[in-house]
Order: sequence, then structure tokens, then C-alpha cells
Amino acid sequence: MAKHHKQLLANAFSKAAHSYDDVAELQRNTGHQLLAQLAPVVTPKSSQCGAAPIWLDLGSGTGYFTQLLSESSAQVYGVDIAFGMLKHAKAHRNPNIHWLNGDAEALPIASNSVDLVFSTLALQWCDDLSRAMKEIHRVLKPGGRLGFTTLVSGSLNELKQAWRAVDEQQHVNGFLPLNAIEASTQAAPFSQVDLQVRPEVLLYDTPLRLLKDLKGIGANYVQAQRASSGLGGKQKLLKMSQGYEVFRTQDGLYPATYYVCYAELIK
Repeated sequence: MAKHHKQLLANAFSKAAHSYDDVAELQRNTGHQLLAQLAPVVTPKSSQCGAAPIWLDLGSGTGYFTQLLSESSAQVYGVDIAFGMLKHAKAHRNPNIHWLNGDAEALPIASNSVDLVFSTLALQWCDDLSRAMKEIHRVLKPGGRLGFTTLVSGSLNELKQAWRAVDEQQHVNGFLPLNAIEASTQAAPFSQVDLQVRPEVLLYDTPLRLLKDLKGIGANYVQAQRASSGLGGKQKLLKMSQGYEVFRTQDGLYPATYYVCYAELIK
């Protein structure tokens, strides 16, 4: 991703900082599942012998999970590419958390210095996931652990198909297939890699509510759309909504299906 597009992405998430927590249901669900998987590592301890471990929340956003990680004996850092997210997090989270503006593909962190990297639904925004894996491997100490979630191809397929009733433009971001994610993890010499994919379905009363929530978390950024004037007017949105009708459930709700990769890696 060109530097210009990364700045546009950062701006989109910065603008969403104040609305993010109100609509980030998927992010909370997947993040809590990841925390549960990492429980033996992240469970708060009443005492700590020696130096406190260093944990990194990569793509920390509003700091929701950074806050949970900070309830341990660890020294916790939140890293995000969006200044607006960092500003919001600093104002609302534990004052002992350290906040850093940084890109997962060029981390502003010393090599062999971090015990745990936690990242939920952030790495799908990387232009080069292999580079991010190399960077994370670099900053982890030997024996350090990476736990992350990311979206897999097939996610938001209902929305993609609904937009095809309108035109052939790309209105929804594409996501890597699992084999590409696995190949990216192999770009760095992790000693253990475990990847699992689980579906997550959110239900909406209207397709437009889904679009509103995507905008509310900043995920309405579509790189291929930046050169155009946007998604269009009311007629296009109406046509998209009509295209979504084939997916409506018996309860009258509209599903949005995500395929989430849960990953645990050890250096």
C-alpha cells in the first residue's frame, strides 16, 4: 500500500475513534475469544518475580483490549497507525499504558524486546502481511508469543453480492485466503504456528445499518474506491438493499458473515 493510501486508512480510523466502541461487536467478540485462547499467558498475576513482561497490543484502536491487558503485571504498549485512535485511547484508558504511533510493517520497537504481541482484526489492513510477520518476529524475544485474528476471504460475501446488483466496482475490501495467510506466517522463522478459521455472523435490521456500522469502525475505507467520488446516491443504496434481500432470514434480518482466522505463533 502506498504511503498516501496508508494515510487515508489512518484518517478513516481516526475519524471513527469516537463511534468505534459503540459498533465494534465483531472486534469485541473475536478479541475476547483470542484472549481466552491466550489465557495461560495473559491471566493477571498477583505478583511478578523479576522484570515485568512487555506486551504489545498491535492495532490497539480505542484501547479496549489494551486496557484489559494492562490489568496484569505486564508493561503494556498500544500501537496504532491512526493518531485519532491513540488520542482517544490515551484520554480514556489506564494512564500506565504506553501509546505509540506505528505501522505493523515498520514497528518503532527494539528487536528482541517484547514477550507477547496481541492483535485483533488489524493485520488485514497490512499491504504486506509477510513484512508484518517479519517485523513482529523481530521485536519478539526468543520464546515470545504472537496471538492475532484477521479476516479471511469470503468475509462480507453477502454485501459483495448485493453490490453486484448495482455495478462491478469494488465496494467491499478483499481479504487474503487462508493459504496466503499461512504463507505469510512462514516468511519469518516462528517455531510454532497454529491457525484456525471460525465463522462469525452478525445480524442487522437493514443492509444500511451494516454500512453504518462499517463506517462507525472506520472499515468503510476501500482502497480501490479512493479515486471515485464514493459509493453513489440513494438510488444505488436502494438497489444494493434490494440485492441483499436474497439473504434475509426468516426473522427478517440481514446476515453479515465473517471468516476469522485465529492464530498463535511462538518465536
